Amino acid sequence: NFGTRRISVTAGGSVRSATEALSYNIPLLSALLPQNHAAMGPVSFTVSGASFTVRDYTLRARAGGTAAEFSDWQSDTSVRVRSSMGVGGTLRVVVTAGVSGGSVTEALSYDVGALSTVWYANRATTGSLSIIVAGTALGHSTFTARARVGGSACEASLWIADSALLCRTAAGNFGTRRISVTAGGSVRSATEALSYNIPLLSALLPQNHAAMGPVSFTVSGASFTVRDYTLRARAGGTAAEFSDWQSDTSVRVRSSMGVGGTLRVVVTAGVSGGSVTEALSYDVGALSTVWYANRATTGSLSIIVAGTALGHSTFTARARVGGSACEASLWIADSALLCRTAAGNFGTRRI
Repeated sequence: NFGTRRISVTAGGSVRSATEALSYNIPLLSALLPQNHAAMGPVSFTVSGASFTVRDYTLRARAGGTAAEFSDWQSDTSVRVRSSMGVGGTLRVVVTAGVSGGSVTEALSYDVGALSTVWYANRATTGSLSIIVAGTALGHSTFTARARVGGSACEASLWIADSALLCRTAAGNFGTRRISVTAGGSVRSATEALSYNIPLLSALLPQNHAAMGPVSFTVSGASFTVRDYTLRARAGGTAAEFSDWQSDTSVRVRSSMGVGGTLRVVVTAGVSGGSVTEALSYDVGALSTVWYANRATTGSLSIIVAGTALGHSTFTARARVGGSACEASLWIADSALLCRTAAGNFGTRRI
């Protein structure tokens, strides 16, 4: 069982030799039973093949890179092996006899296991908080078990037992995430296993603003993330001109101009959003003067309505006289609107 050997011939007092003249068959592995095993505890299996030598003086076996706890030679075609514990995946099995070795790939596998429960599955966006991941076949010691949430590795992974792992989560703001645990060369995962708090809005100061020009205000709340990489705000259906993250509990917002009424304010962080209704209002304004306030009954004559907070462009300003809309409404400025009146004969009317 020593591979290739030299042959020497002596005749009289002289020796003749030839190197690498004779070889022995290397061990040949053909079958392994059983092939799959639970990850708990050492596992025993029988390797069948040929050329395992005619006695037990040098035969050894290993699974992957780990030597078997013991190898029991039974015959030239059979070896009984007890391998150490494993943590999933498929391994090569090697049998050496003398200086020769034979192997078979994908011969031995361990159960991959699964994740079953996550304790403390909802966390603040600030991170550095611990969760416990429970499952099966998570490894027999702390040397390989690691966890991640979504695409981010846990800040620390502490192996507790074959069925539990402690993970200290990183900061996050992406709603519900997958948790994956690697042990050895295999991965166990559970979808929608961990969630982060959505943004919570509690106050907005100041709440009311003049209709002229962009307005700035501070939104207070919680879970606005620990950095400024994705946070955005809007008032009503209009995105803020800019959103300045200040802390996990405060955002400074500059909103565009408005024309009255009360609006919802929404803050999004990552893929999550929180909102508060009736949070932001603009001055409604008032009418002060009507130029050319007396008109002929024929209509199609123009008047100018003066006031405040009449809008910042022509896209929404409209006027009516009594119950009749003006034939045309032309926005002039935030303080003036031109109205071409319809025909009328009702004395004094509201505008």
